[in-house]
Amino acid sequence: MNVADVEHPAALSTAQRRTVLAAAFLCWLCAGLQMGLTQLTSRPALLSMYASMEDASLSDASNAEAARKAREAFVGHWFARHLCALQLGAAVGGVLLGRRADRHGRAHALGISVLCYSVFTGLGYFARTPYELTAVRFLCGLGIGGAWPAAVALAGEAWPGAAKPTVAGIIGMAANVGILAVGQIASRLMSITADTWRDAMLVGALPALLGVLVVLRLPESPSWLALRGKPEAAKSAAPIRELFQPALLRYTLIGIGLATVPLLGAWGSSKWMFPWADAAGQKLGQVDLQARTQSTWAYGAVLASATGGMLADMFGRRATYFAFSLLALVTNLFVYGWIQPGDTWFMPLVFLVGVTGTVFFGWLPLYLPELYPTAVRATGIGLTYNSGRIATTFGILIAGSLMSTFHGDYARVGMITSWVYLLGMIIILFAPPGGAKKN
Repeated sequence: MNVADVEHPAALSTAQRRTVLAAAFLCWLCAGLQMGLTQLTSRPALLSMYASMEDASLSDASNAEAARKAREAFVGHWFARHLCALQLGAAVGGVLLGRRADRHGRAHALGISVLCYSVFTGLGYFARTPYELTAVRFLCGLGIGGAWPAAVALAGEAWPGAAKPTVAGIIGMAANVGILAVGQIASRLMSITADTWRDAMLVGALPALLGVLVVLRLPESPSWLALRGKPEAAKSAAPIRELFQPALLRYTLIGIGLATVPLLGAWGSSKWMFPWADAAGQKLGQVDLQARTQSTWAYGAVLASATGGMLADMFGRRATYFAFSLLALVTNLFVYGWIQPGDTWFMPLVFLVGVTGTVFFGWLPLYLPELYPTAVRATGIGLTYNSGRIATTFGILIAGSLMSTFHGDYARVGMITSWVYLLGMIIILFAPPGGAKKN
């Protein structure tokens, strides 16, 4: 395991380290809350907007089944666009705010990111058309993308090397805890329907207070503070270019590939289980089936992402990534090919999908920082992880097109997109076993 520079975790007291870790955890947890809200509110919001459209009756729909297929194709098309907007926004935010974290400080960039995703999610309350809601998703995504590199770099640099696998797991599971929390809120406290989805958007604005506190009070990374004024700090003036220099180019390209696979697997394949469950729940009279499906997936995701860093440390980075790519492929194909929402085995298998598909999000916070020195670390983390989001955007668009082609058949689309995990099994064979070698 390597860090290509001197770090100074001892500059923080134990209490300060815990504060930094808690803040990073909460900021990324609240980012997960925004992701969960996107998944849970998109279909109800689109159904509400569809009903108000002049052509909602679709005069060419000669029967109820044709009308249902047209409605689900509309929802699937725009659901894909919402996920794409969120991912594209996160990709842009990850690079821009990651660079800000290298130039102006990790804590500063983290607080700005939280304010960004909170404010723009709250503004979604006022969206009246699918286009407006898509724009809100993009702007919210800027903050989500920025929160990742700032939180990972800040927490990782605050703790000594022996604690890094545990810290990576804690940060890795945070977003999934947020997704779980919003699923529990939706299933137990307030059902998110075509009539209530706007109120749910206001819940997403609440973390703004956390963002203010982070900007004003959170201790800064000692490694970043120690670097200021040194020659190495000059790299932060143009850190993106530094990532594509010969010394780091290979690591950057591999990092992008390794981040793309789990992101595309989660957002381009697994996430179709939620609107699939919602559509089935409407037929079965189980209006909370989507929320329960998301919660079940998130329980598995929390467990897996919390242990991803430790598994990588125990069994090796490459072996862990390869094994869970294979398991994720098998479980996704099985659920979409042989199970239906509402079946006895649906929820246990959704839990398993959450496990196999999200170990990577505890693995990545450990592995990606190992590739870069402090001067470009946040930018490197942000670029590799969020470039994966750009590829994911195209994957989701393709999945959305397939939704129209297959007339709203969520299971068929999910099966096709599951094959992305095969790509992960190939890429990891070319990755360094434990990060870049020391410069």
